[in-house]
Amino acid sequence: MASQYRAKLRHVVVAGNIGSGVIRELLFSIDQQQNLLQFSRPANRKPVDPADAPRRVGLQFRNMQGTDSLTVAAVGPGSLAEKAGLQSGDVLVAVNERATGDYDMSELGAIFRSNGTLMIAVDRDGEAVMVKIE
Repeated sequence: MASQYRAKLRHVVVAGNIGSGVIRELLFSIDQQQNLLQFSRPANRKPVDPADAPRRVGLQFRNMQGTDSLTVAAVGPGSLAEKAGLQSGDVLVAVNERATGDYDMSELGAIFRSNGTLMIAVDRDGEAVMVKIE
């Protein structure tokens, strides 16, 4: 049974992250008899107003092993992060005057999605740099 399930799903496997904005717009249905997972957009669902959508800063982070530090892994082209001057390799030291090690990842995610001003202190090749994202 499991091999049949894998065979059916093999054609729809997508690498990457769908994103919470897309997931909120979909209806998920599981057909256990047919071993299918279906995604559909409900007919009666109205689209999310862009003003209500979370802000996208355009950053990807990775944890530096053995430390509380976060390194910028990627900056989206044309993103708020790029416009503010953040670069891949920057080490986040503080967000809004609070050390990044004092946050958990869910808190940081909520702060970066919020519409408030972000003051981000980074270490760029040993130099302290302050970046403002509005």
